[in-house]
Amino acid sequence: SARPTVMVEGSLQSARMPFTTKSRAVVARLSTALVAIVAFLLVAELGLRIGAWNKGRTETPLRVPSESEGWVAAADVDEVFETGGYGEIAYSTNGEGLRAHGAVDTAKTKILFLGDSYTQAYQVSDGRAYYDVVGRQREDVEVFAYGVGGYGSLQELRALERLLPTIRPDLVVWQVY
Repeated sequence: SARPTVMVEGSLQSARMPFTTKSRAVVARLSTALVAIVAFLLVAELGLRIGAWNKGRTETPLRVPSESEGWVAAADVDEVFETGGYGEIAYSTNGEGLRAHGAVDTAKTKILFLGDSYTQAYQVSDGRAYYDVVGRQREDVEVFAYGVGGYGSLQELRALERLLPTIRPDLVVWQVY
């Protein structure tokens, strides 16, 4: 190993810089503290991922756990509830968890709105979401809407694959946030 070079009375000599017992003790304490902190953070991370934190985020009256999608919109909901800042909300879904559910066997153009919490629209009462406006303005369309808070594009794709055979939409509006 390379040793530092020092000048001693005009000649070059190699010098050892020995660790003292005190400096070794300080290094050992710092190393132990660092290992303890890293271990604590790893255990905390594992606990958050596996523990009740995730369960509490997915199980609400408006969504339930799902093997394929992580969680899905709760089916057959018919509730009126108070929300902070939004007032009283009338919220309902059908047996598939759709917030807007037109007639599947219609001759009208069927539009499926798919997305996350914006499409789930749990902040507004039935009939007041953005897709309901389309249904009111166009009498020649049948509107379907499925959205779940926290969904990403993979979960939305799986929901689309699940809903396509039943609804058979002519148009899919995929709301992405």
